Amino acid sequence: MSITFQLLSFTSILTCFFFLLVLVAYWKRNKARGTILKSPPGLWKLPLIGNLHQLITSGSLPHSSLRDLAKKHGPVMRLQLGEVSAVIISSPKAAREVLKTHELCLHKGLTFLLSINLSKNLFAMTNTVTSRAAFGEKCKGQDEFITLVKEIMVLCSGFNVPDLYPSLKFIASINGMKTALKILHQKRDSILQDIIDDHKMNMITTSTTNDSSCKEDLVDVLLKLQKSSDLKFEITTKHIKAVTSEIYLAGGEAAATTLEWAMSELLRNPKVMEKAQAEVRKPERFHDSSVDFKGNDFEFLPFGAGRRMRPGISFGIAIVELELAQLLYHFDWKLPNEVKPEELDMTENFGSTCRRKNDLYLNVTPRFPFLMETCSQ
Repeated sequence: MSITFQLLSFTSILTCFFFLLVLVAYWKRNKARGTILKSPPGLWKLPLIGNLHQLITSGSLPHSSLRDLAKKHGPVMRLQLGEVSAVIISSPKAAREVLKTHELCLHKGLTFLLSINLSKNLFAMTNTVTSRAAFGEKCKGQDEFITLVKEIMVLCSGFNVPDLYPSLKFIASINGMKTALKILHQKRDSILQDIIDDHKMNMITTSTTNDSSCKEDLVDVLLKLQKSSDLKFEITTKHIKAVTSEIYLAGGEAAATTLEWAMSELLRNPKVMEKAQAEVRKPERFHDSSVDFKGNDFEFLPFGAGRRMRPGISFGIAIVELELAQLLYHFDWKLPNEVKPEELDMTENFGSTCRRKNDLYLNVTPRFPFLMETCSQ
């Protein structure tokens, strides 16, 4: 009996203690809200249901009940509808204050909802374009190949001890770097071999059926060159794999990184953005730049120079120019949350392509030129 009584007493004390904790937390929460936000005057309310009874028991429709309450309590009032606290605005003057004068209070939250991760979308877009150019239609192993190339670039980025001290190259075998790269390269070669074999089968099928509607991609062109006897040198399967990988690196990762930084710089310089959009939307085609980025001037070498120049330069330039022009032509861009251009974070992340440390989030507004032309007429 005494054990049962002690157990009940302990349970009661524990319940009371928990209840007190809930009350203290509720009191602190309301106190914090009161100190941060000044709420409009509220009506007398009941526990749990708040002011719902004043809307339901009046015999009128809810909007009519709100009108009657506004006549009695003023154009700005606060109602508690269950657990939701609502502010009722019922005059033009008060509505103007909320929707125009104090619109920034809500604007920050809404712009965040409308902002997009441009960095993520840029890399997805360039990967898709590059894959279609290199492999054509969706083929087996394409997504896995893209993932493997990214992993290889991550492993090859940065400083490795064997690169700085060739005499200590055995460290690469100890820390697993050499093994990891070898496995990734073997997987990449295996996937590329499957893709090349599929293209060979498709070429045989196309030649048998005389289907001229089939569009050629990079692998198809290289396979045709491999069969051609007009070349002074032999194109091997290794060459095809190397060129395909290089085109992907130039048109995928490097192009997306360039686009990411280009948009960042344009957002930091609104006047330059306006001029660029004006030139794209009403082409003026100025070619007055004194610096060449194709490797002839040595002030700026994004693709290398001389014999070390990357073979993907033409494809990479086409990707960057086309996609940047499309972004500037079809959309208007702004920084979210009232961030000023000079406040945009431009921190770099070290790596093979020197990406932004933090993804670029922007507010985007689609532009419909055909609608504008119709309205102007």
